[in-house]
Amino acid sequence: MGTCTAGSAGFAKRKRRSPVRAHKITGKNAEHFCESAVNRKKLGFKMLNIIENYDVAVIGAGHAGCEAALAAARLGMNTLVITVSLDSVAFMPCNPNVGGTSKGHLVREVDALGGEMGKNIDRTFIQSKMLNTAKGPAVHSLRAQADKSEYSRSMRKVLENTDNITLL
Repeated sequence: MGTCTAGSAGFAKRKRRSPVRAHKITGKNAEHFCESAVNRKKLGFKMLNIIENYDVAVIGAGHAGCEAALAAARLGMNTLVITVSLDSVAFMPCNPNVGGTSKGHLVREVDALGGEMGKNIDRTFIQSKMLNTAKGPAVHSLRAQADKSEYSRSMRKVLENTDNITLL
C-alpha cells in the first residue's frame, strides 16, 4: 500500500482565496497519483484529514522554483515545494554553466536581491572563465561551470535546512 501527499489547489473552483491545503492520500497503487477525483475513486484512494496549511505552493524545483520558495520562506510564509523527484532539485542540463552574457545578468540581479543561485555556484563550481575579453569591458561576462550533482545536492540541502519550507 502506497502513500502520497497532494495539494488541493485546482481541484475545485474557489470563490475566495484561501491557503493551499495538503492532503494525505493512501490506498492501493498510491504511488501512481491520479489527476482527478474520479480516477482516485476508481482506484480506491481515500482522502484523509488535512495535515497542514501552506501560504505558498511552488510547483517545480528548478532554479526559479528554488529561488521563489526561498524568497517566500524568508518572508515567513509556510511554503510547499512540489517536484517530480527530490533528486532533480535545481537539476542542471548537460551543459552545467551559470553565467555568460545573458544569464550572468540574471544571476547578478537574483544575487543582489538575496538569492541563492550565485552562492550555490560559488560553493560548487569546477572552473570559471571570463568571456569576451577581446572585446570591450561592457560585454565581459563571467561563466562558471558547476559539478552537476553537487550543485543539486547543495541546493536541496539549503531548501531542507530553511525554515518554513516543505519539499514534496
